[in-house]
Amino acid sequence: MFTLIEPKTDEELERYFEFRWQVMRAPFQLPKGSEKDEFDPYAHHRMLVDEQGLPRAVGRLYQSSADEGQLRHMAVDPDMRGSGLGSQVIFALEQLARELGLKRIVLNARQQALPFYEKQGYQAVGEGPTHFGQIHHQQMLKELPALNDRTRHADWCEELQKIWRDGIPISQALGIRIIEYSGERFETRAAFNANINLHGTLFAGSAYSQACLTGWGMIYMMLKEQGLSGSIALSHGEIRHLRPLTEEPTAYVSRAEVEGSVHPLRRGEQAHLSVTVTLEDSKQPLAAQFKGEYLVLSAGIS
Repeated sequence: MFTLIEPKTDEELERYFEFRWQVMRAPFQLPKGSEKDEFDPYAHHRMLVDEQGLPRAVGRLYQSSADEGQLRHMAVDPDMRGSGLGSQVIFALEQLARELGLKRIVLNARQQALPFYEKQGYQAVGEGPTHFGQIHHQQMLKELPALNDRTRHADWCEELQKIWRDGIPISQALGIRIIEYSGERFETRAAFNANINLHGTLFAGSAYSQACLTGWGMIYMMLKEQGLSGSIALSHGEIRHLRPLTEEPTAYVSRAEVEGSVHPLRRGEQAHLSVTVTLEDSKQPLAAQFKGEYLVLSAGIS
């Protein structure tokens, strides 16, 4: 189990910079101190740690202008590369960039890391610098699109994404992000690289978690539409897998697939809702279906 943190204490920062040096500088016989630069005090740092608090992946986001950020000092434990840890750090930094109002992220990638960044949606745009006279880089860029133009209440979507990030850590570990809320449809996507099983397809537990949160998210939006608030909990859920997912999974639910009403909350009573969520990717339009029974406890009218 890994936890994503922002290193703040002296001990955390010491481990963070030591890890950066060990992974990124020591292999080139560069001295300690070379892992730091003048932008570190003004940048946003993230570190993925294991159960012992040891770093396994790190990354940094620096806001270079009003609408652009630079991703740098991405490093993953060599023994854990290919396990999705780097994708988790990038996802977290991209979410932060959106919260800061940035429209794009640039980075300079080592040649051997190009396939990894391309899978994350980055495109090569030119030659990058050569660091320390020996480490060649390629400049890459990723536009950060705003929520789908059809999205209703983008501020609600951003609010919900933050609730998930801060209160439901698995959402960030799985790379689950809100794509659209139209009033009639709620849609999420999840990272594929962070959720691959030993067969090279999407891990069933990840599909279940994404579907569960997607149903949860639709109910959250229904409450907001009615000016209600409540505590949402899954009381029972089942998923039926029809085909393996081999690409970034999409989960969606429409209002027509929600049975029940939130109106009992107005009387201070519990609300019971049944939600059907569909999962797909670009190759499989119907790969799995999840049916969840949710209980909502009244918290009043907002």
